[in-house]
Amino acid sequence: MEWLAERSDVTNLVVDDNLVMLTHDGGPEQQALLLKEIVEAGIAIVEYASKTKSLEDVFLHVTEGRVQ
Repeated sequence: MEWLAERSDVTNLVVDDNLVMLTHDGGPEQQALLLKEIVEAGIAIVEYASKTKSLEDVFLHVTEGRVQ
């Protein structure tokens, strides 16, 4: 996971057993390229998914979780 942590386009890297969650600063094409680079780096991928932010996620991020 050091390989991912060193990338400038990857943030919020969380490793929990065999599950890795991260935030990637890029659109679908850049995400596909990241997956390709992960595989080429020799990291085994069993499942790869993208989570879209809900309106609530965006609101909480913008307000930093504070209710006004």
